[in-house]
Parts: sequence; C-alpha cells; structure tokens
Amino acid sequence: MRATVPLKTILNQCLDTLEGAGTQAEFWLVSDTQEQTRAHYDALHSHDSALRFACLDLAAEQTPELDAGLLRPHAAEILLLHDDAVALGPEQWLLLCRLAVPGGLALVVHGDGIAVEPDGGWTTVHAGRDTTLLQAPDATADSPEPQKLPAPRWVIGEPDSLSAQWLALLDMPEAYSIPHADLEDDRVDSLGDWPGAADLQAIDIFCGADAQDPTGQHLVTRLAAFVKALIPFRVEQARRPCRLTVVTHRAALDVAEPRASAVWGALRSISQETAADVGTQAAIDFRLVDLGSAADLQTLAWLGAHDLRERELAVRNNRVWAPRLIHVRERSPVVPAGEEAAYRLALDNPGQIGGLQMKTYEPAPLGPHDVEIDVAAAALNFRDIMVTLGLLPALSCERSALGRTVGIEASGIVRRVGDAVAFTQGGCITNRAVAKDHLVFAKPPSLSMEEAASVLSVMSPPTIPWCISHACARANAY
Repeated sequence: MRATVPLKTILNQCLDTLEGAGTQAEFWLVSDTQEQTRAHYDALHSHDSALRFACLDLAAEQTPELDAGLLRPHAAEILLLHDDAVALGPEQWLLLCRLAVPGGLALVVHGDGIAVEPDGGWTTVHAGRDTTLLQAPDATADSPEPQKLPAPRWVIGEPDSLSAQWLALLDMPEAYSIPHADLEDDRVDSLGDWPGAADLQAIDIFCGADAQDPTGQHLVTRLAAFVKALIPFRVEQARRPCRLTVVTHRAALDVAEPRASAVWGALRSISQETAADVGTQAAIDFRLVDLGSAADLQTLAWLGAHDLRERELAVRNNRVWAPRLIHVRERSPVVPAGEEAAYRLALDNPGQIGGLQMKTYEPAPLGPHDVEIDVAAAALNFRDIMVTLGLLPALSCERSALGRTVGIEASGIVRRVGDAVAFTQGGCITNRAVAKDHLVFAKPPSLSMEEAASVLSVMSPPTIPWCISHACARANAY
C-alpha cells in the first residue's frame, strides 16, 4: 500500500507467487492519490493475478467512507504496508483495522532497526530487522450487535434440501414453511393468502435434488413463475422491503451439484429484468448463496442479519467467498535453460496493443501433410491491427480459418529439407510454424525473405505460384 513507484511496491515483488496456478485470492493495491493509482494500474494491470486498484488517503482529514465505493470493510486477511506506516497515527491505524478481518494480519516493511508502534488495537506478533508482523483485534469496534433475522419470512425448500435444518435453526414463529409444490402456476396466483404476505421481509428458497429434473429446467421454470407472480403483488400490496435469497448446495464453487447452477444464471437475469421493468417499486433484493454443508447455515444466518453489498456469495466451512472476474490466459510452458523453444506472438486482451505478447507454446504433432518451417520473416497486415484492437466482427473470425490469430503470411526454411518457402498460416508471427503443404510455396531466388513474406495475402491460393513466377520473371528482366 501507498508506494509511489509501481515497481517498488511490495505487491510487485510478490507477483510471481500470486500468479501461481490455482490461486483464488484477490489483491488490492491502494494508493494515496488518483495519479498514483493510475500509475500502478498502467504498470501492473496486465498481470495474470486478480489485481484491483483503489485510492485511499489515510492522511485525509475526513474518515473515508467504506460503505460505498470499491473497498469493503473487514475484507482483507493481510495488509502489506510500506515504511511510511511507521508514521501513522491512531485514526489511521483504526482505519486499517476497519479494512482487515477480525484477527487479520499486517506486514510492515521498513528500514533496518526501525520500530513500529501500532495503535488502534493492533498487537505486534513479531518484530524483525526490516519487517514487523502485526495482528488486528479479534473483535472490531464498529461490529454491530447481533441482530434478529427479519420476519415474517417464507422458507421454501425442495426435497433433500437444507430447508428443514434452516427452519430448526431459525426457531421463529414468523418463519413460515411453504411447500415447494405451492410454486406451481395455479398456486402462486393467490400469494395474498399466504401467511404474512403484506409484511413479508424475507424469502428463502432452498434448492435440493430431483431425479425427475436432472438439468434444473423445471426448477428454473418454477422460480421464474413465482417471481413473475410476486412482483405485481408486491408493487400493489407490499408494505416492507423483502430480501429473496436462493440457497444452493455446491452449485457455484467446487461444483458437485450442477443442477442448481442454472438457477444462478436465471436469478441474475430475473433481477436485472425486474430492475428494468419496475425499478424499486417491488422492493425485492435478490441474493444468491451457495453452501458447502449444513454447518454453513450459521453463516447464512449471519448474512441474513446483515446487509452486505455482495449479492452473490459462496460459503465453505463458514468462510465467505465472493465471485470476481479475472484474466483467464493460456499459461506458457517454462523453458529449461539452454533449450530451444517455440514461441509466437499471442493476443491475450483484444482491444489494446498491450495485449500482444511473445509466448512459448507447444507445436502440434506433425501430420502427413504438414510442413514445419523455421520462420525468417513475417508480414504485418491491416487485418492484424483490426484483430488486435478487437474491431473485426465476430462472424468474420468464425468463418475464417485464421480465427483471431495475429499474422497470416510469412517466409522461412523448411526444417527437415532446407528449402526456402513462403507460406500462409494463421498465427505465423513465430519462430517455428506448421502449415499444410498446399499453403506452402517455393520462394523464388530473386525475392528476399521479407519480400516473399509480403506477397501472399493479396493473391488467392490458385494464382500464387503463377504470380510468384511472374514476379520473378519481371525482376529478372530488369
């Protein structure tokens, strides 16, 4: 946090570890000013790890508001602080305490022999020569007192779901068990007759198992019909806001029950369409929670008593996980020292030139009509620029054998024969290419490698040999 030079941040020094396969953590780089935040983003955003960037001035006169914006209170398990943390005052340490989970850690990297004296309830776990490890208090000063779960509430559960355990845990007279069969079309039309309908504050729908509905099609249909009937009823008669939570089991993280996964996509669409059609008139707050086991119902109760900004959560061993978008990139194989490797120009992020990167790759095994070529020169065409910037229509890529690759024509030497050739092949900006034999043509001696690499894209394949020969004849005439 709060380092001026991007490459000298503690986070940058940890990127090799953070980008390891299987990493499921989110990392934030927090800066004092918008200018520093932008500089950190420009320098580090292209890495594979899930990096986020935010601005938070710890020295500001007014306490920053964490209930809005990007940063969440009590979300960081560990804070990495630079040596300027030594000069922080009590209010700044309290703010850092709000960022950390109860009992979270803070690692301060500082100069030799400098003592870190935290405030705000932080305790020193270990003081080293150039690092100090701190721990936040187990309980936070701003933690609200335990609240009762909102009621009246409906609990609707499929067979073999956790709805029965949930009702036993609630132990509330105004928690009404609604049979899942009541979600049939002819029964949802009379929602006004259901208990506590006008004052309803919560609806919990538990997904279970149904051997007759292995894909979840009927489950989604019933849910959509229920919400369709619920919206006009609430617009006309509801007196209180209502949170509708769909609870699935192992359907969103480490998926073991994919049947209920369809509900996640369905409820996302339903919530967006509801907001577009009636806005806030229905006063329905849609939530999705995926549990790992019945033991996670304790955390579900905690979530029900608090208003988190996250609308989609998974709970495993009473630990809360939130979905995040991350870069999904093909990782290049590691090349041992001294070993020759095949590499090519790959496009990771269409839409920006910075998305281009040379990466090693494993060439496909050669077939009976394949030619392996050591590339000497490759042409750059306007199409390559359009592909890189993401300006080509999707259909143009789908109907092309070149796809979304960069480079379509090149020249080089056939590895096993030694002949100089020109060829056309998608993704040919590489040191080693494999092309079909009917797309490979002998290079005329009068053409340089660079010239041969630049003539193929303007000619259709049947005319290429004739055009190359004709070009040679004209060149010899001069």
